[in-house]
Amino acid sequence: MPFCEKRIVAVPVLYNMVKVNDSLKKFGFVVLLVYLFTLVPKVAWAHAYLVSSNPAENETLTEPPSKVTLQFSESIQSGFHSIVLVDSSGDQIMLSDSIGKDASILEAPITEELAAGIYYMQWKVISADGHPIHGAIPFNVEAAQKGTDPVPVEEPGSNPDSNPVPAATGGDNPTFDVIALRWLLYMGLSLFIGVIVCNLFIIQGPPQQQAKSMRVIWASLIAISIALLLNLPLQTTLYAGVSWSEAFTLSLLKETAEQTTVGTVWVFQLLLLVILWLFAWMATLIRSEISVRNWSLPLLASVGLLVSKAFTSHAAGSENPILAVTMDFLHLLASSVWVGGLFTVVFLLPRGDLDSTNERQDYWKSLHRFSLWAMIAVAIILLTGIYGSLLYVPTWYSLFHSPYGKVLLGKILLFSLMVMLGAFHFLRTRKKGNTGIHRTAWFELALGISVLIIVTILTNLPTAASSPGPFKVTQKVQGGHSVTLEISPNVAGHNTFQIDVRNTEGETVTDIEQVTLSLNHMDMEMEENTVIVTKKSPGHFQTEGLYMNMNGKWRLSVHVLTSSLDSYGVEFHPTVGTK
Repeated sequence: MPFCEKRIVAVPVLYNMVKVNDSLKKFGFVVLLVYLFTLVPKVAWAHAYLVSSNPAENETLTEPPSKVTLQFSESIQSGFHSIVLVDSSGDQIMLSDSIGKDASILEAPITEELAAGIYYMQWKVISADGHPIHGAIPFNVEAAQKGTDPVPVEEPGSNPDSNPVPAATGGDNPTFDVIALRWLLYMGLSLFIGVIVCNLFIIQGPPQQQAKSMRVIWASLIAISIALLLNLPLQTTLYAGVSWSEAFTLSLLKETAEQTTVGTVWVFQLLLLVILWLFAWMATLIRSEISVRNWSLPLLASVGLLVSKAFTSHAAGSENPILAVTMDFLHLLASSVWVGGLFTVVFLLPRGDLDSTNERQDYWKSLHRFSLWAMIAVAIILLTGIYGSLLYVPTWYSLFHSPYGKVLLGKILLFSLMVMLGAFHFLRTRKKGNTGIHRTAWFELALGISVLIIVTILTNLPTAASSPGPFKVTQKVQGGHSVTLEISPNVAGHNTFQIDVRNTEGETVTDIEQVTLSLNHMDMEMEENTVIVTKKSPGHFQTEGLYMNMNGKWRLSVHVLTSSLDSYGVEFHPTVGTK
């Protein structure tokens, strides 16, 4: 029996065996929803950062330490963490580190006595949200002999002969392989979702057109599979700092899969990918054309992959993760429908002159429906994009000076060009004519593909909140006076604080007895630190120091005491960066 006849016979038999009817589809729909919303890995909501260390940065010890301890702002992952001591000559002392009972503490005993000198505690951990972070903390062990002058702790980079290890945060710049694989995943999902949505709700084309659509769907599914399967070794290269050939070492892959959040999410995505292939295969066997009845479950499974991507994005680290993840998911979904729909318009609709009246009517009706869907997608992208910009870009300074802000400006520019082309195409659908929009739609699609590349870069860059820039805010207080607080450079570490007090006429207030500044981190439970600000001139006060030792949202209270013992206070809420 020829193969085609065997398949014709096998399809109804298989259909009866698995009883693919409305009840089974409803059951599959419920099972998929349960899987998506109950088995999604619980991902941590915030980026971890170093809170304190023992020894502390630049601390001078009179005795060699017996162990080193690092305290982070939240739990760190159990894989790929290390502590190495490096002396001033560059020799390394490997330590056997471990996570304490409190999962936010990394500690390591020192089994050998350290000689007098400068050391750098070089550490590396994986934050609970899957981002690798690392740094180095200098400290000094004083000479044991009494009367010996202590060795001063040098700032990293001050002595080129000592080969110091500079403090740094890793993972800031995405590499080519990261961009390529993440873009392949976004592009595959966009084509899979966009082409199916277009065939279901926008374009009712002939069988030849649906046959082309099916080839695109299967090609996009292969692209999604390649991107997801290679994501685990990709993360291994980032976490372990190894090459691609070394990343396929079984022990490293196992550590990534079992001891990191990204590995847990990857297992979930892999299972969802198997479900997607199964549903797509069943939809093909049941009926050749693309219809809501047989392609709703594959479409839902692909949307589930978008949800999983949102759970590992910057949105998962926000203060309101449910809203942020929802917005990020809607942003990705609307972009997928728009870009995938453009691909359908360019490659699946007729090209060239439209001589036939019926062909011309069907063409412009399809374009008009797509334009309406594109307008809805643009509205969603704008709404969610504005929300994300306000969430990840705290100041105008960070928009124009941080790497994240500069890349975001590029995305806004390309997106604006896409919107203008979309408006042009919408007007063309009203005028109609014998010539289509194939050429200009090509350009809009190219812009959409470029936007996806930029999105890939943005998702792998630290947000602009890490570089908010200098802080300067003026607030009114009782009596019409104004208090201005300036913080520079407004990063975790050493800062200069300037406070100016002026009256209603803008003149400096001269009868001030004392100004105090109280500082407290808004996201961490820590004691409030209060300092007396030095008077530099009438109405002008200044102090500097390591009063803000971590990034994030801070509460700064300025309290002013006048010569007549009157007092007033005002609060400021700066976002402190890391660089």
